[in-house]
Amino acid sequence: LPADAPNTFLINIAKDQIKPLEIALRGEGLLPRVVYPMVRGRLTGINGVKATEMFDTSVSEVYRELSLGWSEALPEDNAVVAGKWFDGTDSNTSQVSIEKSLSERLKVGVGDRLTFTIGNAVLDVSVASVRSLDWGKMTPNFYFLFPVGILDRFSATHITSFHVADAQQPSLRRVLRQFPAVTAYPVGE
Repeated sequence: LPADAPNTFLINIAKDQIKPLEIALRGEGLLPRVVYPMVRGRLTGINGVKATEMFDTSVSEVYRELSLGWSEALPEDNAVVAGKWFDGTDSNTSQVSIEKSLSERLKVGVGDRLTFTIGNAVLDVSVASVRSLDWGKMTPNFYFLFPVGILDRFSATHITSFHVADAQQPSLRRVLRQFPAVTAYPVGE
C-alpha cells in the first residue's frame, strides 16, 4: 500500500452531518475521500431459493448483514466485467451490481434474481452487472451497488475513508468530539 493509503474509516455518518463533518475535517488538514451512503440488509434469496439453503456457513455473506450501497457513477477502482452499469435510462430500476468474487462464490451472474431483506421489507432485483474492484485500496467498497433511488425508502448512514498521519490523531479526536455519533475505525494496523 502507498504510505498515504486510507487508514481510517468513519462510519455512522448521518446525512445532515456530511457537509459539516467534511468542513471540520478539512479545517484540521484531514482529507476525506468520497462519502458513500449505505443501508444494512441481508441477501435472503437467489432465483427464488432461500440463500441459506443453498450454502453452508463458509459463504458467510448469506448468513449476516451486508452494507448495501448505491451510486450514480461507477466508483473509481471498479470495472464492469459482465453486463452493463446503470445508465439512468433503464426502465427497470430494480437492478443491482455484484462484486466479482462474491458472484463466483454464489454462482450468480447477469440476469439472476436476488432477494434482499432490509429491516422488515423485501426487495427483489435482477443482476445488471458484475464488477471487479480492488479491496486493497482501503476505500469503501460494496459487494452490492444499486441504482440511485431504489434504496431511498430505507434509513441510510454514510461511510468514508482517508489517511490520518500519527501527528494528525489529535486533530481527528477534536473533530470526532464535535460528532459523537460518528465512529472512527482505524485500519492502519
